[in-house]
Amino acid sequence: MELTLPSFLKVNSSFLSQNWAILDMISDILNCTLENLVSRAKKEALSATMAGKFIRASRDITRELYTYPYALNPIIKSASNKFLVLAQPRTGSTLLFDLLNSHPKISCEGNARNAEILRKRLAFPLLFINGRTKIHCDKVYGFKLITNHLQIQNIKNEERFIENLYDQGFQIIFLKRTNILKQSLSIMSANSTGVWHIEKWQDQTTLTKKKIQVNCKLLMQYMEALQRQEKQYETILKNLPHLGVTYEKDLLGADKHQQTLNRIFEYLGILSRNVETSLLKIGSESLSDSIQNYEELVETISGTEYAKFLDE
Repeated sequence: MELTLPSFLKVNSSFLSQNWAILDMISDILNCTLENLVSRAKKEALSATMAGKFIRASRDITRELYTYPYALNPIIKSASNKFLVLAQPRTGSTLLFDLLNSHPKISCEGNARNAEILRKRLAFPLLFINGRTKIHCDKVYGFKLITNHLQIQNIKNEERFIENLYDQGFQIIFLKRTNILKQSLSIMSANSTGVWHIEKWQDQTTLTKKKIQVNCKLLMQYMEALQRQEKQYETILKNLPHLGVTYEKDLLGADKHQQTLNRIFEYLGILSRNVETSLLKIGSESLSDSIQNYEELVETISGTEYAKFLDE
């Protein structure tokens, strides 16, 4: 009978929690295997995208196998101060995490250089999260909970999942974006171009993007779905203490970054530090400058509740 990861962990949890050398060996084997695959991909002139997938797969598998024993080891204590940022895609969460990581006492997983921990299906999501808090036990630990992560992890009761995290001591920051038109267009643009973030050290020619052709019917579906989802999470958080952050008011202008982060530092109970980001803004504030069929878009949403976002 094939031994799956869940059954393997159930049978060997005690053994694994006491044998870190085994995990180091597994990590080395996985990394070497994937490095060989990447090398082969390059030799066979496969795309850089394919090579990148191999590398990401290596990191995901290694991280999951390496994390569970920490969670299962009763000797290791988890971070005493921890938080999660609940957000929809393209609300400024990567920017927020980049700013948070400016603080020497904070360790955030989910910025441009550090993959979101729930972006791939896990055997035991809550156990995995607990393991991450133990790995970062000497820091104020934070991770990003993007709303579609709950679907990826096949969480049936999303409200209970978030409540469980709160009961385990996670403080909650709820990040949202008021202009769901621009949020939806940002998602569609990133999906179209493959450019989600740009750092200052990267090739900035990507910033001068061509105008995109927008599927207006799909755009309406995006906005309706985002609006429903935001109301759903507002309901979930109604009875849970949390800190609210809004992209337009708190993060869009660079002059607001320090003030916003000071408020978050106070919420987390740590001293303030000066913050900075390595990220550059990608999109244009003018929709007509970035959308090829702008007139069609205006016609589509005129007379709807979303028309007000055209003027923002």
